[in-house]
Amino acid sequence: MPSFNHNPFSPDLFNGDLSKSNSSEPPSDFAQLESIVRAAASYAQPTEDLRPRVIEAARDARRMQRLNRSLGSLSFAVLLAIIMGLPGYLAAAFPKVASADSEELHRRATHKVVKGSVDAPWALFEVFSDLRREQASRLPQAGSKPLK
Repeated sequence: MPSFNHNPFSPDLFNGDLSKSNSSEPPSDFAQLESIVRAAASYAQPTEDLRPRVIEAARDARRMQRLNRSLGSLSFAVLLAIIMGLPGYLAAAFPKVASADSEELHRRATHKVVKGSVDAPWALFEVFSDLRREQASRLPQAGSKPLK
């Protein structure tokens, strides 16, 4: 058996029962090193519960991955639902600030075109200009009371 009182990197580590040689030199060729490793195989044995512990650790790690993935997906879904519902909530909470939707804008532009006063592209421009003026008039002026 090698002596463990010495430096583990010293050359005399390979002395003793494992080396099959009485030389104080480390093994110089691959065959001698291989014989040392084969002789050490009987010293290094796995415990009886190693395989079940490794399998259980792998299962636990897989469960944690699934849990993390599920929580991440759930968090994303909740965040997406909040973001998607926020405009509707704000429009209901602050009706003075709510604006026309795309159907309303299209209806206004179609009405201008039907009247024959302008072409469709110019009608959309006028509708958006009217919308911006309407939104600007709804915003509180400096020094006025804030919206409730």
